[in-house]
Amino acid sequence: MFEIQKLSTPVLAGSHHHAILGFYPSFRQIPWADLLRETNRSIDIMVYYWNKWVKEYEDELIQFLNKTKSQLRLFLADDQLPEVFSEIQRLFPNNKQEELREKIARTYQPLQHFLEQNQLSLSKLEVYKLPHVLNYSLQCFDGKILVMSFFEMFRDNSVDGPAIAIDLEVAPTLKDFYLKEIEGAIKKGTRD
Repeated sequence: MFEIQKLSTPVLAGSHHHAILGFYPSFRQIPWADLLRETNRSIDIMVYYWNKWVKEYEDELIQFLNKTKSQLRLFLADDQLPEVFSEIQRLFPNNKQEELREKIARTYQPLQHFLEQNQLSLSKLEVYKLPHVLNYSLQCFDGKILVMSFFEMFRDNSVDGPAIAIDLEVAPTLKDFYLKEIEGAIKKGTRD
């Protein structure tokens, strides 16, 4: 079961403070396996790349994709646009150009391969390439739990930003924000 890390003091004023399920000093501390196992319908992921994460949680992702009517949508910055790719390179300076493009591709190619190998509908995975840089990372599970993390604009060797888990069922304004962002990403993005 997804363990909720309770906050000792409210972070948001008003009635929305109970919408914060947890604050994590590092996105790596989120119980991703539990979230993935408990998700039945949809997962939305917006990141620059997450190839190591996909590999680490491959079993849980495969179990999810095997569920009836499950769908995973990935939103990635379009590495084929020079102005976008140059910003991605600035954020990840330790990667050579081709290495960075491979990491982006390895975020979704293993999932495509799994679907093909198991004769599952390729429509279970939608990949959108966005024509701009990303300001944050988000992951949403069944439209109920939203995890947002912030990109470090200045980093050493690896990404390790903080993350917030939010219960969208008790935070209508945050749910509206999430839905608006996803709708915009679908409209502006290019299906890959």
